[in-house]
Amino acid sequence: MKNSFRDYMVERREILHKTQAMAAKDAGWSLRTFCRYETGGKLPRAPKKQEKLAVALGVTREELFHKSVEYGNFMENLPDKNILPLLRAIVGSTCNFITLDDVRFLKGIQNDLEKPISSALVDELIGHRHPTGD
Repeated sequence: MKNSFRDYMVERREILHKTQAMAAKDAGWSLRTFCRYETGGKLPRAPKKQEKLAVALGVTREELFHKSVEYGNFMENLPDKNILPLLRAIVGSTCNFITLDDVRFLKGIQNDLEKPISSALVDELIGHRHPTGD
């Protein structure tokens, strides 16, 4: 069973019968850049890079993001029965991307608030963490 985003990237590339070099070319990246993402098993932070990777792997950007969350054992890393309000705020935000570290950061903020965090606050806080969108 595949258990990492790296495995998912390799699996998608192999389904398409692509070498790393071919996938890198399809993404418009150098081989070194592609290999760094594949061996690191991480989704690029920049939305444009995510889109290029998705095209190279024959999936949508949304599927790529969801798989990165799924294989990241997202819920295991944030064990909390009250996580649902935070996840609703994140889904309702206009953020193009969000990392597990961002979610941990937001969880800490939420713990300090008297009420659930809002989508607007998620947008503001993540915008300050990633001002260039990269």
